[in-house]
Amino acid sequence: MLPESRDRLKFSVSSEAEAKQRFAVELGVRSLDDEEMRFVLDLLVAITEPSETVKLLQQSKRDPERGRLPYSSVHIDIKRSTLMAVAAILDAVFTRGLSLAALTALGYATQTIVFLNRENGEFCNLLSVESALKRSGNVSPREVAASTVGRECVHPQFPCAHRRDGICFIAEPEVIANVSNLVRQNVLSMHSGQISRSK
Repeated sequence: MLPESRDRLKFSVSSEAEAKQRFAVELGVRSLDDEEMRFVLDLLVAITEPSETVKLLQQSKRDPERGRLPYSSVHIDIKRSTLMAVAAILDAVFTRGLSLAALTALGYATQTIVFLNRENGEFCNLLSVESALKRSGNVSPREVAASTVGRECVHPQFPCAHRRDGICFIAEPEVIANVSNLVRQNVLSMHSGQISRSK
């Protein structure tokens, strides 16, 4: 086990099952299923900053029940604020208020939670924006569309109107509409055609 501070969450476990148990405790929920666990890990990979670490090592043998390679080890070193962002999104998408209630009771939840629409591509667009901002510091809606359209869907577990045969076909106007909605909800900001995080 890695040393942990008040401001950071640090742990290292040797199985996906152990990671589920640890994240469930940290997020204030009874348990996480496979879909929720994969969602949390995908989200962490997308939004962590350079000062944070998320290392996921996969087993070489596919799990026949899950149809994918499970993780053989999970190493986490993230800010508590990143964990709170994950909890808020998990709450909006999956738990319908359970994690937010727990965080509010602990005095952590301080911002309004918005619902992110998975079916119209809004959630995936937000993840693409976060990944681009982490890499280069700026991104336009056109670049978000170019990074997804015609490529394999990265979140096939979610229903989506823009996925056909596992490929993303979202168009630039739809990405712009999704980003505009996120700007209206104060999740993102946009100036001179460039997207940034809301302050």
